[in-house]
Amino acid sequence: MSRFHIRWAFASSLFLFALQSHSASIHPDSFWYKFSQGFRSDADVVIFPKSSNPSPLPVSKESEWAPEVARLNRQIADLVSDSSTRIVVIAHRRQIVSEHYSSRWLRQSTPLGFSMSKSITALAVGRAICDGKIEQPNLPTATYLPTLKGSSWGDASVYDILGMRSGAAKTSSNGWQSDTAQNEASGLYTGTMKTDFFELFNRFDRRFAKPGTDYQYNNLDTIALSVLLGSRTGDLAKYFQETVWEDVGAESDGSWLKNKHSQLAGYTGFSASPNDWIRIGFSVLDRMKRADCYGMFLNQAITKVSKAEEPARCYGYQIWTWCKDPGAFFFTGAEGQYLIMFPNNEIVAYVHQINEENTRKLLPLIHQYRRLLR
Repeated sequence: MSRFHIRWAFASSLFLFALQSHSASIHPDSFWYKFSQGFRSDADVVIFPKSSNPSPLPVSKESEWAPEVARLNRQIADLVSDSSTRIVVIAHRRQIVSEHYSSRWLRQSTPLGFSMSKSITALAVGRAICDGKIEQPNLPTATYLPTLKGSSWGDASVYDILGMRSGAAKTSSNGWQSDTAQNEASGLYTGTMKTDFFELFNRFDRRFAKPGTDYQYNNLDTIALSVLLGSRTGDLAKYFQETVWEDVGAESDGSWLKNKHSQLAGYTGFSASPNDWIRIGFSVLDRMKRADCYGMFLNQAITKVSKAEEPARCYGYQIWTWCKDPGAFFFTGAEGQYLIMFPNNEIVAYVHQINEENTRKLLPLIHQYRRLLR
């Protein structure tokens, strides 16, 4: 093994799961290159093929921008760099109005979403509820997955788990209750995770609180949702592709990491191109407008279920909101990954960062587009 690969392996083992937290940290460029490709060359992945007829996402001409929009675009461009904010794409009514990449090659990248994947998992849960595969999500989850009987997740309802209220354990902001729990899944990004997810449930259920009563941001809650989906649909990857991914109209292949037992890592591991992240946002906004079961689920998913541990942020069904701003919701992942949606304005913004250094400057700028684009 070369010295470079030894250094890379060491850095991976040190930092990989620290990425589930929202604290800023900087990692080697080699790490972020692999991240930008969704770890597809290293990990075990399921590939979701691109659409034969991608949904349109044209780039607007600079001459069409209002002066205030052009000013905002320049302010965002000033924040973009290889050392922090690497990608920002903002679209209004399926037309890109702001597009910035710190390096040209990132236009063809497929960045991992980290915990944005939790929100993607929730989309599949909503479809399963509406398809009748989870008939009564207010019943104990063990009703539909007897393997979880006697556990916190089995006693909690699907709605409880969607809202991170399984009561299984007290966790830190990275979604794990201990370093040991993190280490159990440390091989996921390198294709060496041999632990079955059900073993994690057995080992890390602390019965911390009565299900439905206490919010704790817990990666194992989302893993419980993904194994439930796998059981109820027969093949989670196929079901996701047919019910969620095909609705996106993607221009590039998507992917999701899995362990050696072919279990999709619902809490992390989904990757897509920047433009396809934008398309995901618009597919959500489009479906929210429909007066059907899935539209109602999505509108319910973005309402406040819990006050989160982060200031001014609330939690719905694996989807975040700003507590005092009902006109916005977002998916978010470690180190500054964001997919932000403003339904009233039909605006979707995608952000890929390698740390949170610019977040406090960047997010207020993105919110300003709501005043200009209607």
